[in-house]
Amino acid sequence: MPEPSTDLHCYSLENVLLQSEQAEITKGYYVLKFYTKDGRLSPEPTDTLSTFFFYPSAGTLRDEKKNIVVYSPKIDMYHKRRFGFPKKSVQ
Repeated sequence: MPEPSTDLHCYSLENVLLQSEQAEITKGYYVLKFYTKDGRLSPEPTDTLSTFFFYPSAGTLRDEKKNIVVYSPKIDMYHKRRFGFPKKSVQ
């Protein structure tokens, strides 16, 4: 099995949370950067680094046009507080 990437710009739910720990929250969201390929989030390094907005109270990751590209209760702070998510890994 391959080793998980330590590059926080490779997309994963875990990296959303790890990047948000290092970013400042502004107007209810965190500004994060992830690799993209053909406009889609990439779990591997690419030549393109794109800006995304993480809204923890809604568990959503939005692109630069504010379109929702990911929703997961695993990164939704409402669910995290109420149900104790995530326990260890969010993958």
